[in-house]
Amino acid sequence: METFYDVLEPKVKEISLANRSRLASFIEPIRQAWQDEEFRQMSSSFEGFCSMLGLQSVGPFMQAQQAQKLEDWASVPLDSEGKRIQEEMTRKFQVSWLNHYILNHIAKLPRSNAHAFHNPANWGGLPSEMQTVVERILTDRFWQAGISTGSRDEFYAKITASRASLEGFASSVRGKIRAVRESCYSMLYSMSRLREHFYGFAELPGPLSQALFKDSSCLSSHQFSVLLNIARCLIDDCPVRFRGHFLPPMLATLFTNIDKKVTSEWAIIEQQREGLADADLTDEMKSEMTTPLYPASSANTPMIDPDEEPADPSAPHPQPALSDSIRHFVLSSPEIFEPLMLFCTHALRMRDTRCCSIITRVIRSILQDFAPPNNSPTTVQIREFICSEVLKACITSVHEPYFVDMQKDLAQLISSIWVLYGSSTPTPRSVILSLPGMDEQRVAMTEASLVRSTAARQQRALILDLLEGLRGVSIAEQGKILGSREERRKARSALQERYMTAEMEGQQNNKVDINDGPDLTGVADMFG
Repeated sequence: METFYDVLEPKVKEISLANRSRLASFIEPIRQAWQDEEFRQMSSSFEGFCSMLGLQSVGPFMQAQQAQKLEDWASVPLDSEGKRIQEEMTRKFQVSWLNHYILNHIAKLPRSNAHAFHNPANWGGLPSEMQTVVERILTDRFWQAGISTGSRDEFYAKITASRASLEGFASSVRGKIRAVRESCYSMLYSMSRLREHFYGFAELPGPLSQALFKDSSCLSSHQFSVLLNIARCLIDDCPVRFRGHFLPPMLATLFTNIDKKVTSEWAIIEQQREGLADADLTDEMKSEMTTPLYPASSANTPMIDPDEEPADPSAPHPQPALSDSIRHFVLSSPEIFEPLMLFCTHALRMRDTRCCSIITRVIRSILQDFAPPNNSPTTVQIREFICSEVLKACITSVHEPYFVDMQKDLAQLISSIWVLYGSSTPTPRSVILSLPGMDEQRVAMTEASLVRSTAARQQRALILDLLEGLRGVSIAEQGKILGSREERRKARSALQERYMTAEMEGQQNNKVDINDGPDLTGVADMFG
């Protein structure tokens, strides 16, 4: 007797075969295109990449316009040559092969070229003064409440009105590059859904890590944050059995470039802060708020945070065994852990309370993993780094008024390091003794009290008492701010504390009156 399913099965097979034939008709032209030698040669170099998208004329055109000398690009009408280049970019992009890839080429230059375009060093033949033009072309325009001047409607009206100007030309260039870059990310993530056929591809991890991160420090903060998101997806979704093959080059390169990107941007902000005027506060705040420190901290430090272990999607149970956890993998891989720890150490000195709070908690969570009796050479080396560099970073931050609200967290980290590692190395005591106003008896008494104490709160109090003469105090506590209660509360915020008075700047530069306490001159540099 014929059933409903007997009738349905042939129909399902018919539809399936028809769809497969249609899919094959889409794939075949792409496969043939990748076999074209001229096409493959063009896609294998930055110059060929620019030619394929019509971008090769952008640099010479902007140089001919002397764009580096023009303050307001939106007020400069686009001439016929600029319109021709703009139209050529649009035409080539619309017929571009960039909508399709095959796995053998997924880690090659299309994506790295999209990043390389942000690096002025790759724009051959352009004079050094044109580097700022490259950065300006590729900087996204955005409106943010409380930061941007004017309303949102005014912002978009200005963009619309600038389409036929030099600014509109720059917007066309950045739009094409952004579309290429983000299309690559999207397709890369889609490819990762192939699971073992993606993560098990032997030649993929090294070239992919270079393609994604080699020029990533040249991306803007927002663009870098988007890259961090796709990188985190690829890392979290890697099956346990492929981690040893796929993750080391990816994570080592990622953390190295995160550290490079974030520390360089904060160095620029600190330089700008030195000569900051009131009128520049908005631009400075915008720069600080868009620095990728928080995305970098929140997206990557959870990999070693025991409270935020991502599950292996291919595992039969949602929580992997300890030996299979990504945290265990990272902590047991020196080539990954070293650049991650460097980033965390540098982040302790960056003036962002949210990030400093994350970093102090995460570092505390890993201390036990390297505590005695584990005395392998790698463990001893990591322990010494924490006792020296991490401890110094904590102490220096405790000294600065900006970190006044972080003093308890920093003191807790200092005490944890000293208690856990002090019995196996004299380094914590030596670092403390190197501070101004410290003597051996006082330090020895504090160390003995720390060892006897079992309460974290008491240990923290001992450290704060020991560092009393070195600890920075907030502006409000110094009585440097006059005005209403509301003004004093605002002064305690992270951004306001950085930009208030000349007296504050003096204290941050360690220029303290000798009559007000111990001589703290050079505390930030006292570790040599």
